[in-house]
Amino acid sequence: VYFSLNWSPLGVYVFSFFNKDGFIIYPLIVLLFFAFRKKSYNGIPLRELTAWFCGYYFMFALSESIVMRGAMIPYDAILNPLLRLFQLLLFSVLLVRYLHETRPNFKLFYILTYFLLPWILNFLPTLNLLNYSFLFYILFLLTGAASLSLYLMESRGNIS
Repeated sequence: VYFSLNWSPLGVYVFSFFNKDGFIIYPLIVLLFFAFRKKSYNGIPLRELTAWFCGYYFMFALSESIVMRGAMIPYDAILNPLLRLFQLLLFSVLLVRYLHETRPNFKLFYILTYFLLPWILNFLPTLNLLNYSFLFYILFLLTGAASLSLYLMESRGNIS
């Protein structure tokens, strides 16, 4: 029996945000923010905690791909966990930039970007669900390249 999905793109986005990615990512980034907000910054614990959350998020995605085995193709089962890992790396860079910044305008920019970026990046899996695969792959590659390069530059101290 086939039931057609009569949802709008906005309905698919809101459903996937509140039932999947938003529900998981926001507690993680809020926990990272409150854990390191008032302490003097030390890069090693933040990177260790980010790595732990990346492992947790990957295990969540792996269990999700096993449960949804018939609903997603194996290619999507790899892309969605990678997208989530890219997001966590990007959030880690934004949090470190917020903690290091002394100018109030840039500090506000980093923290607003830190908390608003999940709303924007959650639209990528929605593009894939809505069969805009070409746009999804381009934005996926751009997000991955940006997050990995920024994370590597931040971990080496090249971002000033």
